[in-house]
Amino acid sequence: MNWIRSDKKPNSDTDEDAYQQTKTTLSSMERNLSKLNESLKKYSKQVQAVTNNELQIFTELSSNAENDTELRFSSMTAYSELSSEMSSQATQHIEIVNDCMVAPLKKFSKLLPNEAKDAMKVRENFAGKYGSSKKTLEDMQRNRERVMQYKIDKAEKDVQFHKTEFEKCNETTVQELAALADSCEPYVGVSFAAFAKSSEAYFDANRKCCDKILEQVDNSTSENALVNRIDATFNELSGLSIVA
Repeated sequence: MNWIRSDKKPNSDTDEDAYQQTKTTLSSMERNLSKLNESLKKYSKQVQAVTNNELQIFTELSSNAENDTELRFSSMTAYSELSSEMSSQATQHIEIVNDCMVAPLKKFSKLLPNEAKDAMKVRENFAGKYGSSKKTLEDMQRNRERVMQYKIDKAEKDVQFHKTEFEKCNETTVQELAALADSCEPYVGVSFAAFAKSSEAYFDANRKCCDKILEQVDNSTSENALVNRIDATFNELSGLSIVA
């Protein structure tokens, strides 16, 4: 948004356009940050839910393998790996997401409207005084024959004074709002970097844990071999007389 920050003094129409566009940008950012914060909260809950479901799967596998000592042992070993490794990694990942993304973004999303509203309130105050002085002058000029000239002269000076004050305030406000909007990217960028690194560590730990589980459950590392084994077992079950 460097186009807003210019040493060239814009005309009033362009200045108003810049102000309105910056307001629109900030409003959009506020909405997007709120949505992002909600999505991150859901993500944290889902990470924990997935881990809990995985633990439940191996628990149920174990309970349905009472007559298969090898499968029962394998599923219990897998459960142990999940409990000690993946649960710990999930908890750590969720803590990082909350500390490095949810909490900072919540603070920024609160700061954004508060700071913007303060700046816009000051601008509106100057705009009100400028508008009021213009109306006063216009009323006097419409009734010039009944108004003493020195009053009209004073009103013209008042308009010029308030116009100058408003333009200075407006320029400062646009620049400050633009700076506030521009600060979002590096602020959020740091949070996303922390999220990406934590996700990398989390999924890498999951992969290693799954490798250990695979060693216990099945030595085959070929996906096709596992699929073929499942198909063969299903065909055997389908061939039973009680299924026909």
